[in-house]
Amino acid sequence: MKITVYGNKNIDGKITAINSKSHFHRILIAAALSNEKTIINNIGNICDDVNCTIDCIKNFSYVYIKDNSIEIIGNHFDENAKIFNCGESGSTFRFLLPVVSALGLNGFFEAKDSLRKRPICEFMEVMSLHNAVYSNDNLPFFVNGKLNAGKYYTSGNISSQFISGLMFALPILNADSEIILTTPLQSKSYVDLTRKVMRDFSIEINETKNGYYIKGNQKYISPQKITVESDWSNIAFFLAAGAINKKITVTDITNDSCQGDMAFIDILKRFGADIEMKNNTVSISPNRLKGIEIDISNIPDLAPIISIVGCFAEGETVLKNVDRLKYKESNRIEAICGNINAIGGKATYIDNSIKIVGGDILTGGNVYGYNDHRIVMAFATASLCSKKPIIIDEAEAVKKSYPDFFDDFTKIGGSYKVTE
Repeated sequence: MKITVYGNKNIDGKITAINSKSHFHRILIAAALSNEKTIINNIGNICDDVNCTIDCIKNFSYVYIKDNSIEIIGNHFDENAKIFNCGESGSTFRFLLPVVSALGLNGFFEAKDSLRKRPICEFMEVMSLHNAVYSNDNLPFFVNGKLNAGKYYTSGNISSQFISGLMFALPILNADSEIILTTPLQSKSYVDLTRKVMRDFSIEINETKNGYYIKGNQKYISPQKITVESDWSNIAFFLAAGAINKKITVTDITNDSCQGDMAFIDILKRFGADIEMKNNTVSISPNRLKGIEIDISNIPDLAPIISIVGCFAEGETVLKNVDRLKYKESNRIEAICGNINAIGGKATYIDNSIKIVGGDILTGGNVYGYNDHRIVMAFATASLCSKKPIIIDEAEAVKKSYPDFFDDFTKIGGSYKVTE
């Protein structure tokens, strides 16, 4: 789907925060590993990635979807081979691969091309050292063999999702295990979010000097009812709209979240935006923005929208430690720099950093969506202060995390038209 997003729009309004797919994924898996019924509230319009996790956990749990809740009764499976179609969801794949092996299931993992291209060799190697057996070196593949407890050595700078997957799996093994990080952990807030959800289900994981210690023979105990948090990663696009254009208010936020992308509030303060937080509501208003330097190693999903804000800030904005962005849904370094330059901005990549020279009005033009939800949403946001329209291809990618993004975009005054 190609869309034309009309530029130079004066916006104003209020939207309700959507639920967090990061939190949702984790609750679903923990609930599927519990013997009791769990009612999950605030499910909203379920995005494609979460739907992949729901379909996969049906292989070992009962799932009943209602109006704004899901009921799950876990630990119901047989030993026949199961199909785990992860679509484009890296979270689904990296969380469930260790879980399926810990359960001793025979599973066939498949995925769409974008996920097949993302690095997985280290994950497979770590698990193969603990009795997991694969039919192929790359997706798709069959996996069988029940995981053994023990010491799991893995790097901390490739994917925090795989570490979270091990955390879900190792407590149900029959002996203690340890995750030992061979490099510093990046995106630690996502691992902290995993630990929080697991505590909600009575699973304890202890942090050590070089990783995490996990006692075996633990049982997932359902809290019976649990509510999905609001999504700070996707709230960010509307907060940015308020910072570069006109006041925006977002309601129903989770202001005590472990989500690392809640840091976007402080990032906008550093840029110079006016921010007011009260109870579960946040309002952002524009001000004179100035460029900043920021390390995005722990908040990689915010890189596209930070870059857009940087286009409207005086001076230079520098995003440091960006090389991990090459292995997201797209090569986000290429997507950010190429698209900003295509619409009249100035962005360069050098030495693990993206540098943006801001302060000018964007002229508009054609950009590539790269089938990447965060790239599409970032450049739709940029259109609000663009002299002419921005035309984005593969705009349907927003379904991955935010199916109603363009509906909410129009609620605050944005305007778009499907052109192909």
